[in-house]
Amino acid sequence: MILLKATCLVLSCDTASPQDDPFEERLLATIHENDQVERWRIDFAQNGRIVAYGANRGGQRYGHPFLSGGAWWEVIGNKRSEDFEEISGVSFNLEGDRWAFAARKQGEWSVWCDEKKISGGFSWVGRIIFRPDGILAYEAWQDGKAFLVVGEKKFDAYDGLYSTVFSRDGKTIAFAARQGDHWIVKVGDQSSVPFHQIGLGVVFSPQGNQVAFAARQGDRWSMHVGDKTGEPFEQIRGFPVFSPDGALVAYPVFDGVTERVVVGDRKEPGFDGVSDPAFSRDGTKLAYAVHVGGKKPGESHWSGGTECVIVDGKKGPLFSWIRPPIYFSPDASDVAYVAKVGEKYVVAIGDRKSEKFDYIGGDLQFSPDGKRLAFGALRGRELWWRVMNVRDK
Repeated sequence: MILLKATCLVLSCDTASPQDDPFEERLLATIHENDQVERWRIDFAQNGRIVAYGANRGGQRYGHPFLSGGAWWEVIGNKRSEDFEEISGVSFNLEGDRWAFAARKQGEWSVWCDEKKISGGFSWVGRIIFRPDGILAYEAWQDGKAFLVVGEKKFDAYDGLYSTVFSRDGKTIAFAARQGDHWIVKVGDQSSVPFHQIGLGVVFSPQGNQVAFAARQGDRWSMHVGDKTGEPFEQIRGFPVFSPDGALVAYPVFDGVTERVVVGDRKEPGFDGVSDPAFSRDGTKLAYAVHVGGKKPGESHWSGGTECVIVDGKKGPLFSWIRPPIYFSPDASDVAYVAKVGEKYVVAIGDRKSEKFDYIGGDLQFSPDGKRLAFGALRGRELWWRVMNVRDK
């Protein structure tokens, strides 16, 4: 039996007041010494008000950093959920004062929002997101079918569904859905033509008037932007990224020989590997990470090699691994990103690096004047909201 409740109650889960400066450092939480945590289950609210993490006791590690078995629960701010057999990550709204997650108990998945169970009886729950106006949306599976729930509305069922996303104003929703052996992209009331496969995600333009997504027909992949179809490639490896004015889409491809970033009709130089690109806020600069050595173009896994960030053709310092995305400062004079140094993580800004942490999660946040950068980090068992001085401007 599926349980759907009408509302997601607004209950405070703060560790900081709304007036707190998001560019002031604070200790957000300390993980209990007996709790096990998978780092990828640590979720920071965008403004640094609160952190959530999935905790486990009794589970066994079957491959770093994964845990299996035991009891799971969510810790969100200073609140602890009940125990479950399995849990998802936590999704926050933009203000960081609302949260939601999915959990499995007695073989069935349920959705929880602001300390309340709002639905249940599912065989699986996929992506959970908040619409810009605070309405909760999630992907759920029941009786072999997948469907989307937005607030009180349950959408049509499909054979598969993923990549639910809203336009910036929240007025339009898009997602990829499977019908039999083919996939379509739904944008509002409109459906795309059928494809053999859809790429990693559907992305709205900043203006919300078109979407971009990669799709495969036969053995070739193409980028679809509005009603236009791009050049076919052997693989399209990441997410499309719109320029701020919506005129260009950039994305990483494998052309059968090398990996490179494509920007509109232009192709960047080729490397052994490339990341998703990023535009500066004014659209005048482009940045992406590249991998050299230790892998063959087109492969997802590698051993060895180095990575660096390229901004308008200029290479930055070398690291063993760089985590996209890459963030431009408001005036585009700096780029920031997370990189690995040995077994530790740092935030890199140009040639400068932060102190080392055991993990850095969530988005990097430049202050409006570009002088400071805020981010969430794990050191030992402490979860911090840290602030890095960029430079005096």
